[in-house]
Amino acid sequence: MAFKFMADDRHVQSAVRRIALDQIDTALAELGGLIAHEKAIHSVRKRSKRLRALLRLVRPSFDAYAHENAAIRDAAQGLSLLRDAEVMGETFGAIEDELKARLSQRKLDRFQSAIKARAEKMTAEVDREEALESFRTAFTALRSRAEGWKLSTKNFGALREGFQIIYKRGRDDMRALSHSDDAETFHDWRKAVKAHFYHLCLMRDGAPHLLGGQRDLANELGELLGQQHDMSVFRLGLETESELFGNLEGRDVLHDVLLTREQALGRQALAMGGELFVEKPKALVSRIESYWTDWRKRSEKADGAGDRTQVSRAA
Repeated sequence: MAFKFMADDRHVQSAVRRIALDQIDTALAELGGLIAHEKAIHSVRKRSKRLRALLRLVRPSFDAYAHENAAIRDAAQGLSLLRDAEVMGETFGAIEDELKARLSQRKLDRFQSAIKARAEKMTAEVDREEALESFRTAFTALRSRAEGWKLSTKNFGALREGFQIIYKRGRDDMRALSHSDDAETFHDWRKAVKAHFYHLCLMRDGAPHLLGGQRDLANELGELLGQQHDMSVFRLGLETESELFGNLEGRDVLHDVLLTREQALGRQALAMGGELFVEKPKALVSRIESYWTDWRKRSEKADGAGDRTQVSRAA
């Protein structure tokens, strides 16, 4: 079932339960047996992020937020090393063509060997079966609790403040980058952008033609910031993991390519962010609420008409 609020949801509380249970069930199914492939692990981590974004949206109305958010975060953290071990290799592949113009194949091969050794070392530090089983246990318990989740407000009021907080955070984080464009500030902005994207996904049926472009822009920006973050993590590893990279020829060239690409992606992201976050938070929330109210009214009228037709035919 789609990751969104739907016309036939009785209210926000029932929708939140439905969406959460679907994400949890799909995550458990994707992991399958004891041995899950990398694609499944990546997908499950994304579902964990969706769940946390869902909870952030209703946080002001959800008393159990802190406990459940921590439970999801901790469960996904156990899988992070299994995924992160692969990221440096993928990032190296993204800049390999540029490196080939400046480094010999022998030097490139030595970097690839070092990256492979690093991935093997990281993977060896994790008991794969134990990590997967721990995740399944945590999500099975989460599912039982999610069936009874309660919100203090069941209409748009349950969404208003959470939506505005995340959007404002994204706007503020983007502005902070004009004073400090370090990797950590960019990473904080990325998290807010991804959460905002998921919120737009959840609310997209309220005005699909109007919110579709905004959602696509948020998604593209989030992906761009993800690439930039990967470049930053690789660059930091090159600077700090001397036992792997310290003696390799061409290290300065690799560092320069990573930094140049990282900075270029950052500039591109800021240009896109200027479009995404141009509207003031209260104005955007007011607009979203108008879409939501009209959509719910139309849905209720359609349901009513359908019910009357059903009764008429039965008579």
